[in-house]
Amino acid sequence: MYKSILYAIAAVALVAGCSQKVETAREVAVVAAQPVGNQAIADARNTLYALKASYGAALRTAVEYARLPSCSPPGHPTICSDDALVKKLAVLQIKVRGSLDAAERVVLSSSASTTVMQASLATARAAIAEFKTLTQEIK
Repeated sequence: MYKSILYAIAAVALVAGCSQKVETAREVAVVAAQPVGNQAIADARNTLYALKASYGAALRTAVEYARLPSCSPPGHPTICSDDALVKKLAVLQIKVRGSLDAAERVVLSSSASTTVMQASLATARAAIAEFKTLTQEIK
């Protein structure tokens, strides 16, 4: 069941990501065309995009792992996935996605202070680190 949840989350993320890539690409083009009057804002945007790339790599690992047959039935294949780990990955993926989306809203907001930007990026960074640590349990 959790595999199907992770697949559904990944599918939504991919579909949303594909549709958002066009929108995000437009937003980035518009934002990039606007002068950045503050180096801290430019740094926050660069950090956001680096965090998203880092998360994308970890998410691919998690999805590939979830696609493996389950280790729970007797006579399972040698290469298989632990249902409990797949469940943890699915739950944590929701947390990471939420923190990244929140950080993106804050960083791309013209009214957010540098302190608020850094705090939202720190929250996203911590969630991604937790997700990456969990993906390291994949054997």
